[in-house]
Amino acid sequence: MNKISFEISIKPVTKKNPVPTGRRGHSIKHPKQKAYEDELTLIMKLKRNGFHSSGPVEITWVSLHDVPKSINGKRLKKEERAFLKGSWVSCIDPDLDNLAKPLLDSIVRAGFIDDDNQVVKMTASKRFCLDCQSEGFYVWIQEV
Repeated sequence: MNKISFEISIKPVTKKNPVPTGRRGHSIKHPKQKAYEDELTLIMKLKRNGFHSSGPVEITWVSLHDVPKSINGKRLKKEERAFLKGSWVSCIDPDLDNLAKPLLDSIVRAGFIDDDNQVVKMTASKRFCLDCQSEGFYVWIQEV
């Protein structure tokens, strides 16, 4: 089975809403979203190493984020202790579904797969760290 894994050191950004063009019913991708996806795709192209699949694939990915600044004072210390024990879980932003679409679009645009309908299984998670060396993604793609 063909498989690849790689790390992307770029701060994960959630999908942004499209911007209306003024023409009835038409919109364009948010400029910041387009810039983020272009950079993500470029990084992925460098990581591809000739990998390509035209069949079904399974994708596993983890997004790594700094602990949000909105957690402060007493709560941060409690969360910090729990995190250092490896049990820190939180249902705070970013939403995984909003991280997934730009990531999948970039996987297709970088040439790993032909279309995102080839993804038959996807496992996703988010992790928070204190003083991250770099925010980003860990991605594993495997043919099924």
